[in-house]
Amino acid sequence: MPTWFSAIRVRFSSCIALVLLIHGAPALADEAWPSRPVRFVVGVQPGGTNDAIARSIAKALSERIGQPALVENRPGASGNIGAEYVMRSAPDGYTFYVPTSSIAIRPALYKEMSFSFTKDFKAVALLAKVPNIISVNPAVPVSNLKELIEYSKKNPGLVTYGSGSAGSSGHITAESIKLATGADWRHVPYKGIAGALNDVMAGHIKAVVDNLPSSLPLVRNGSLKPIAVTGAARSPLLPQVPTVAESGLPGFEMVAWFGLIAPRDTPQPIVDRVNAAVADALGNRDLRTQFAREGADSSPMNPEEFHNYIVSETAKWGDIVRKANVTLN
Repeated sequence: MPTWFSAIRVRFSSCIALVLLIHGAPALADEAWPSRPVRFVVGVQPGGTNDAIARSIAKALSERIGQPALVENRPGASGNIGAEYVMRSAPDGYTFYVPTSSIAIRPALYKEMSFSFTKDFKAVALLAKVPNIISVNPAVPVSNLKELIEYSKKNPGLVTYGSGSAGSSGHITAESIKLATGADWRHVPYKGIAGALNDVMAGHIKAVVDNLPSSLPLVRNGSLKPIAVTGAARSPLLPQVPTVAESGLPGFEMVAWFGLIAPRDTPQPIVDRVNAAVADALGNRDLRTQFAREGADSSPMNPEEFHNYIVSETAKWGDIVRKANVTLN
């Protein structure tokens, strides 16, 4: 066969391969997905609400996609370490990040970030919303939020409160209350909520602002004294605990939320399939009952709705961060 014909054939084959790579690869990837385990990366240590919700959803998703969904904890830098790891992962539908509402807070907290949650990631699904709860050590001589605010003003520097991390929803929720009331509270950030809960029970700090699910057992057994929840309405699980709005801040509502996001170039068919699997899982009575029992509300959104929600939450939380002059670098 003439050399020139062989060369043409090689070039033609290369062109066909390139066309398939550009136009056919995503479709082939979609058809094959999932052929191996999927990873859910959590940016905090095990033990908090973020981790618990991720594990519940991972189990439910495994049953629906026919492959294990494994939770991997990569804590550090207020969750940015785990997020950056996922952003740099292959956009093949096998690595997802399980963000909290803190992703709407971080852009205002950091003067410089190496990535954008709205530009470098693709929104996949909203998993749950939960109110925060403000609790104190039982020895602190207050019984409600108004009294804690007044107690802090009369005892400057005495009231310390913990949260799961600097920049967490608990941290910024407390800063919002400080802005509105002039409360003299000093923040003590922890690497995960477990440390904050241990220290408030031991009396090393006076108060803690935490997602309701992880504080609920300690409130129920009397280890913590609850003084307010941050949702628009009282929690059915703690109907005796007033909202922040009822405690002198009308209209106040700040809730933590949890979701799934993926590297920006993850194929949309995979994103849509995961979103549908999550919606189906959240519609399951057992999982819905489990979430409700822990104080979480499951409100599914499609990927576009979830993206728009992240954008609106970023504006809302960012405004508080800037007014409170909170920065991390």
